[in-house]
Amino acid sequence: TLATAAKNGEIVKILLLNGAQPNLTADDGKTALIKAAERNYTDIIKRLLAHNADVNARDSSNATALMWAASRGYEDAVELLIQAGADINLTNKGGYTASMLAQVNEYENVVRILERRTVMDLK
Repeated sequence: TLATAAKNGEIVKILLLNGAQPNLTADDGKTALIKAAERNYTDIIKRLLAHNADVNARDSSNATALMWAASRGYEDAVELLIQAGADINLTNKGGYTASMLAQVNEYENVVRILERRTVMDLK
């Protein structure tokens, strides 16, 4: 599936150009976007988003691509996902938001990015 190929940008490009569905999940319940976000593959994230990948899709733990990127401190991926409309208020099975996951892992820059978005949403 596209999700299992998410580590190779050229393969992802070829698959998408030939009609691969970006929102299908691999055996672990993760979409290609989630896999790309958890590995900080920003070029693949951009390509998947351009092909209508669901930015708020959830894996088997109810985590989104934004949660994975935030929990690992991937600032560029977090920015891309937010710009694409990722919902910063969603929670995983444990009740954690992306911001909470970034805080727990001490990624203060990611926390600031997410807080800035929260302030923008409140205006």
